[in-house]
Amino acid sequence: MYNQKRKKIITIIICVLVVIAIVGIGGAILYLKTDLFKPTEMLFFKYAGQTASNLKYVKNSQLSQIEDLKSKKSSELTGNVKFEINNSDGNSQNGQANIEYISNVTNNSAYGKIDLHKDNQNIFNVEYAKSNNIYALKSDEIVSAFIGVENDNLKVVAQKLGIKEIPAISNKIEKIDTNNLFEISDEEKQHIKETYIEIIKQNVDKSKITKDKLTVSKGETSYNATAYRLTLTGDELKKVEIACLEELKQDSITLNLIATKAKELELNEDYTEVNNLTKQIQNVIDEINKSTTNGLKITIYADNMQVITTEIIYNDEYKYTVYGTSTDTNSERYLLVENLNSDDDFSKIEIKETETRAEGESIYNVSLNVDNIRTVEINLDYIGTASGNRVTTTGTIILSDEDYTVTANYSDELTFKDTVSETIELIRNVNCGVLNDYTTEQLQALMFALTLRTTEVVNSKLELFGINTNSNNPIVITDDTENSETAQYNENV
Repeated sequence: MYNQKRKKIITIIICVLVVIAIVGIGGAILYLKTDLFKPTEMLFFKYAGQTASNLKYVKNSQLSQIEDLKSKKSSELTGNVKFEINNSDGNSQNGQANIEYISNVTNNSAYGKIDLHKDNQNIFNVEYAKSNNIYALKSDEIVSAFIGVENDNLKVVAQKLGIKEIPAISNKIEKIDTNNLFEISDEEKQHIKETYIEIIKQNVDKSKITKDKLTVSKGETSYNATAYRLTLTGDELKKVEIACLEELKQDSITLNLIATKAKELELNEDYTEVNNLTKQIQNVIDEINKSTTNGLKITIYADNMQVITTEIIYNDEYKYTVYGTSTDTNSERYLLVENLNSDDDFSKIEIKETETRAEGESIYNVSLNVDNIRTVEINLDYIGTASGNRVTTTGTIILSDEDYTVTANYSDELTFKDTVSETIELIRNVNCGVLNDYTTEQLQALMFALTLRTTEVVNSKLELFGINTNSNNPIVITDDTENSETAQYNENV
């Protein structure tokens, strides 16, 4: 009898333990695999991190290898642009431009030329040359010799031109490696994440983060999403900003990272030296303390544990809507800027970008839409590899507003070679005027004359395509290809 009771008690205990285990394991699974039981604050920062991850830059190995080869091996490029201009009245004009470019890495020189054609006539050309650290342009209709600048002492040239507020650039501009510029090590990312999210948490009251159920649209799809919202007043936002910047002043890892990126951007010592950088940060803190804002609101919409879209409203001036995806083969980025201030020139700006990567091919699509009136569409397809020493690019660019549409079809072929055609050597005061060599008075007089002449020549060429540069509505296209402007041009040549 006793044994039977004992067995029954043991059986009950085992059953209870099994139930507890099932509930415990199930609860753990629910906690790890779902958002159930997790506090709102934790979920907000979780989805904020997911938003950043979805928008991250992914290195394109095909194009980065091609860019790397350009600095190591000479190349030649030939290309063509065919374009058509249509106005709202149905009239159109068309033309084309031929492009050639030679890069010789042996002597660090380059030469390029663009010829503009209309009705099988060459109506304008521009030449580019680089040698002896001089970069120069020439168009026979504007000036008979190359006009260039030596890539050295650029601040002095800027001062001679009367530029009083000189940007934070060095005296010499170097090619920027965009791949390295956007690369941050996993350790640096983790350090930034752990350091600054913790500071934000310490300076944001949990009551400032809320959630509710809302319907949100992304493209043509609607979602019954959970909205995680952070709302800060102006003073609360200043507190968070200053706390992060004060930490940054002491954060040697992030300071060195910023200084390194500043060097890659060729910024001056105010940004490339850590001690100077901390002074710049203090200046920002001082400006924040003096300023007033209407605060910040960040809303992250999530469904099925995935971010749908994120909205940011800053100072009650603009609302930013962002979303994206990022994988090794595909990426998508979207940005919508809505103007909450009626005094500005636009109501909304929408930018979309997609990239598809495959073996030996990359496809880019970018679009810009301003108030559904002014639009830009760019589609590019790169085929080829650095190892194959050949890359072709094809693409379409469409510009339009309420008065006109310009469509351009582009194609080129880039070939890497051991030996390339000759380039032009730029020689001071022989075939090239170098801006660095002019006095302030000479340089300002030269630039004034060049600006007048360039404006005159460019306007005359635009008029050949029916673009009236003297009108408030510049696109006035006619079908008469032998109009007075063309006739005058032919007479002049």
